[in-house]
Amino acid sequence: MAHSFAGLDRDEFADSTAIMAHHMIYQTLQQRGLLGRQHIIVDISERSNIRFLNMMNLNVIGSNQEVISKVSRIGTGSASSMTGGFWMTPIFASGQVLVSSLLDNVLFQAYSKTHILDLIKLCCGVRFKQAIELDQLLGIDSSNLCLIETPAQFVGKPFLKLFQTLALVYGIVPLGLYRAPDRELNNALPFVFSNPLPGILLKSTDMVYVLKS
Repeated sequence: MAHSFAGLDRDEFADSTAIMAHHMIYQTLQQRGLLGRQHIIVDISERSNIRFLNMMNLNVIGSNQEVISKVSRIGTGSASSMTGGFWMTPIFASGQVLVSSLLDNVLFQAYSKTHILDLIKLCCGVRFKQAIELDQLLGIDSSNLCLIETPAQFVGKPFLKLFQTLALVYGIVPLGLYRAPDRELNNALPFVFSNPLPGILLKSTDMVYVLKS
């Protein structure tokens, strides 16, 4: 079988069953008024196929097209050059898409960079007895990944101010933000983004991912 047909890559058909099932479930929930009460997660193998999901949602279509146009202006505009742009689409950022190939990349990298698994374990709170005993022997307070509310005094302030205060004064390291749906910012879905830009203004509905003991 040829790898392409009428300008389409064969990989674009790899997730056709999952994409069609996602559309049918989405439409059914929408017709029954249950769309906001149910959370749909779809597993696809090719990350570029994210652009075929939630095409009935006009807000998502507009966001996807905006990302695609930005990436195409930066790169050559080919499908391969736009692959990374779909990571920033609302449906992916909100955790409604699982791309299995990304997990394969992590496993592959773990063979040559063993510290990757160590970081994942630490973020998930997985500790072995030997490591805990060593920390106690050395007097080290281990840290865990936690989710806290944005302190009231930092609402409307840049993320940099929050980072500096928590890190330097309290020994807490902010890693990212969980941002709730917000009409003012025109995001219909909640999403998580790590390592926010220093100038990002915090909102009262933001939650902060931190490392704290």
